Amino acid sequence: MLASFSVVEADVPGEITVNYSPEIVDYSWDGFFGPNKHVWFNFTIEDGDTLADLSYVKVVTYHRQFSSLSDSNSKKYHYTFVWTWSEGWYEVDLTGHLGSSYAPTDPTDTVGDWKLEIVCDEECVPGLWAIYLEVMDSKNAMTTLTINVEGYGPYDVIIKSVNTYLISENSMVKCYIEVANRNPKYSPDVILVIRITDESKILAEKNKTINVPSGYSSLFSEELTFTGLAGKTYTLIAFVVDPLGISTPPASYTFIVVIPTAAPPPPPAIAPSVLTGVATMTGMNLFMIIALAFVLISFIIFTRPLSCMIKNKVTECVCMFGNTFVVMALLSVVMIIFSWVFSPYLSSSLSIFTFVLGFLLFLTSLAFLVLHGSRCPVPI
Repeated sequence: MLASFSVVEADVPGEITVNYSPEIVDYSWDGFFGPNKHVWFNFTIEDGDTLADLSYVKVVTYHRQFSSLSDSNSKKYHYTFVWTWSEGWYEVDLTGHLGSSYAPTDPTDTVGDWKLEIVCDEECVPGLWAIYLEVMDSKNAMTTLTINVEGYGPYDVIIKSVNTYLISENSMVKCYIEVANRNPKYSPDVILVIRITDESKILAEKNKTINVPSGYSSLFSEELTFTGLAGKTYTLIAFVVDPLGISTPPASYTFIVVIPTAAPPPPPAIAPSVLTGVATMTGMNLFMIIALAFVLISFIIFTRPLSCMIKNKVTECVCMFGNTFVVMALLSVVMIIFSWVFSPYLSSSLSIFTFVLGFLLFLTSLAFLVLHGSRCPVPI
């Protein structure tokens, strides 16, 4: 970097002296402003006339939202520190905010490093801060530097959507709010404040403690209830309050309470008519009569074959009563058909039971005929 200089008149008439202005050749910082936080500010100064030519070094830190460079020092918003060869580092107006510090010790050097630790007060307000560095030499040549430092925030609040419902005499509002924490390091617990207003009147308010990770955003879904009129316009306001009560600029969303269109109620159940009831009762009675007849016929038909099987071999009985098993198979098929025909008038369990019973009897009759009928002297 080329050093700047100025030409001044020397004490001896006819001579001129070149004065090199001080230059800030490097700087860095670490930390953020907030209650009891620490900020480290390091910088390097070069002066072609040696560092002995420096008159003072001043560092001013101030809150960019609630203070300015020219404001008075305060614990919340403004600190000033000065270095001179005779006094070293010291704080202006206030005390207790100057931490560990370092400065060059050899005035014959042309380049030196300064280090300053700023101890924030417990009342220090986080947010958008600035560090102002001013270097002045003995010939009133000055150089300055201003850098911006973020505090806890800033937070961005965006109302994504608002849905309204009218329930009896109350209005229900469901809103989706996105909160972004643009601080790359700190993520304290903050309060999300949601309000519904009618011009200047607050109709409903909800405060919720949230935590948004540093450098990220989060979406929150909240519900509020208030007494509102259908067709009237209201405003939803949302903002974030940090641990020291500093609020972000409020986000607003205007909405109208609407009456939702309800789905038509389902039609009432149709009461059974007299004809339907008569048909149902007739079908059930007829089915029970047929079922009873089927059971009696099956018992009568199977009596003689069963008594034969007790005394003789199964094959002989099948050969003797082959026609009986054929009739039994046919009756089983008839029973299956009737259980299917009368199923609309019966309970599902009764229909299934009758169907399964007829099917089992049919398989039993068929099994006897197939397995043993072929062994008869005269085929069945």
